[in-house]
Amino acid sequence: KKKNGFKISVEISRKEGLYRQNYCGCIYSKREAEMRRKRRRTHD
Repeated sequence: KKKNGFKISVEISRKEGLYRQNYCGCIYSKREAEMRRKRRRTHD
């Protein structure tokens, strides 16, 4: 987004206590997000 729009939306979400999912909602994106999460756990 322009002018830090994404960053601003994340900050507003945190302040307001809103949930932000880390994928678009389709099954393919969800699987990819789960795989990334698993990889991070094994690397930490």
